[in-house]
Amino acid sequence: MSREEVERLQAEGLPSLPRPLPEAPSVAAPSPGTQRRRNGVTLLAEPSQDAIDSADEVLRLANEIKAIELRRQREEALDWFRERAAREAEQLSAEQLRDQQERAKIEADRQHESWLKSWEAYALQRLQALAYDAAPEVRLDLHSTVRERLSSLHPMPAAEVVRKLVDAEVEKACQVWRARKETAGAVEYAMRRLPWDVQHNSDFVHLKLRALKAAAEAVDNIPGSDRRTKEELAVRAVQPITDQYEHIDRASRIVRGLASLLPGATAAELQEANRIVAEALAKSPLGTDKVGMEKIRNAVVTPVRDQVIQRQRQEEEKLLSEKQARAMEQEAARQKREALELRSAAERRVDCKLFRVDDCLRELERKNQIVFDSFPARLEIGQKLKSRIREILVQQIVQKPQLSEEIVRKRIDALTIKHVEDFTD
Repeated sequence: MSREEVERLQAEGLPSLPRPLPEAPSVAAPSPGTQRRRNGVTLLAEPSQDAIDSADEVLRLANEIKAIELRRQREEALDWFRERAAREAEQLSAEQLRDQQERAKIEADRQHESWLKSWEAYALQRLQALAYDAAPEVRLDLHSTVRERLSSLHPMPAAEVVRKLVDAEVEKACQVWRARKETAGAVEYAMRRLPWDVQHNSDFVHLKLRALKAAAEAVDNIPGSDRRTKEELAVRAVQPITDQYEHIDRASRIVRGLASLLPGATAAELQEANRIVAEALAKSPLGTDKVGMEKIRNAVVTPVRDQVIQRQRQEEEKLLSEKQARAMEQEAARQKREALELRSAAERRVDCKLFRVDDCLRELERKNQIVFDSFPARLEIGQKLKSRIREILVQQIVQKPQLSEEIVRKRIDALTIKHVEDFTD
């Protein structure tokens, strides 16, 4: 039966039992052809009162059984609703209980956190009073230590007990801070006694870091030592770094002085010499004095010095050869220049006298020693004679610049008479 049908029956109630029918007048027995059926049973005749009562009783009992079944189903449905309501009530009660427990736990945690913060603040105040200059990391360590120490205390102990615990942690933090201060002071004391370059020159920062580490390791975690003892330990720890710096400084001075031992060396030669000497000095035992380093320098720099001397000798020879070549070139240029000047002077002297060719030709023509066909023919022969005589006479003057003007004129006349027949028939 559906849930809706159960709810309808609960609201409307069960249907009433059927009432018996009024008695009917007796009738004749039906014929076989007129037999009727009632409730699935073939009636042979009209039902008697007993049969009717029996059938009604059966029907009443069947309806009662159905009513009982419906009531059972109704009770089962109601039981489901009752169980659901019970479960919901139980669940609600459990949730309310959990909420109460969570609120109680949150409140307890809040009170515990407030209690922790109050004692943390007390610890920091005590540290400020006992060690006002404590570093921030000391305060952080104390804060973490107090919280860790008190967090495991459940239930919260009495305030006096907690105060003693916190005071003990504060005293430990103060002792740690005082030890750190003494250690830092001893390390700083030792660092101030390092050479200036190690303290301030970035080229020696590796030595400074080594000294800082050595000094800190020497005085760290030494219980029961006063400040003076720690300072002595720190100074003793950085002494090897000071010795190493002095060794490096002596070697650097030796290397920087190489230029005076290699006069005239090129930058590349000086660089090579610096490298060789620096490598040799780096292998020298720590603590080698200046004299020992100079011996090492002189031993390893000799090949470089010989190389420089050989190069300088070759350069001097080359310079001398180049100087001689330049002198020869200059002399040749001078001679060439003088020859050109002599020729130019000779050409000017000859050019000034070549008019004598024309005079000589006219004189020969006047004496009938030569006959020209025409004036242009005489000019043409004159030009040819001038070209030949000019070159001959220039060579003679170049060879003998001291020839006088008179001799030059006479030679022009003689050369004209000598070569005129070469241009005439």
